[in-house]
Amino acid sequence: MHSISDLKKSPRKIVDQVQDGKPTYILTNSTPQAVIIAAATFDKMVRKLRAYETMADNQKVAERVERYETGKTKLVNYEELTGHKLDESLYDPSDDGWE
Repeated sequence: MHSISDLKKSPRKIVDQVQDGKPTYILTNSTPQAVIIAAATFDKMVRKLRAYETMADNQKVAERVERYETGKTKLVNYEELTGHKLDESLYDPSDDGWE
C-alpha cells in the first residue's frame, strides 16, 4: 500500500513493484482510492472476464433452445407480437441516424 504522495514521488518504483502480479493499493487518509496492477495482469483479467461472459451467453442460448425444443417457449413474428404488419417500405438502411 502506498499513499498518493508516494505515487507522486516515485511512480516508477510503484510500477516496478506491481510487475510480480500483486496489486498495489493507493491510499488517501488510509482509505483505498485506487489499485495499480501490471498491464499483463490486467490483460489476463480482461481475457478471463470475456471468456466467462461468453460462457454465460452460451448457457443462456442453450437454455432458450431447450425451452423452444420442449415447447415451453413459442417464437412469434412481429405481426403476432404487435398486431401490425411490418412495413418494410418504411425501412431505409441509408438512414441509420448517424449523419
